[in-house]
Amino acid sequence: MKYLISIMTLLGCSSSPSSAQEGYKIDKDNDTIEFYFSGASTLKSVYVSANFNKWVNYDGQTENSEDWRMKYDTDAKQWKLKKQFKAIRSFGSFLEFGFLVEGKLINAPRSAKNTIYCIGYGRRYVIKE
Repeated sequence: MKYLISIMTLLGCSSSPSSAQEGYKIDKDNDTIEFYFSGASTLKSVYVSANFNKWVNYDGQTENSEDWRMKYDTDAKQWKLKKQFKAIRSFGSFLEFGFLVEGKLINAPRSAKNTIYCIGYGRRYVIKE
């Protein structure tokens, strides 16, 4: 981990201190991960776009895009998507994602838990178990 932080620092990246968990939740008992985004129900499209799904729908990448489309939960008033964590975890040890909202990759809030900022790319969520 010490080396990863050093490499990220060299690349112009910095990790963010965290307060409340936002963006995702891991259920270790069921080996699932749930992504959630607080946006208006009137949005036309919200996707999870990440290094583990080839940044789906970003920069022209559309392979398996519907697998990463989020659905609006009217009770929770959030966009949600639940996936098996095993498949995501198999991608590697550094897992980052953002929310693609109506075609635009949104920066994670500074206050969000487990984020990283990279110059030229913005603030992304980093999945930590």
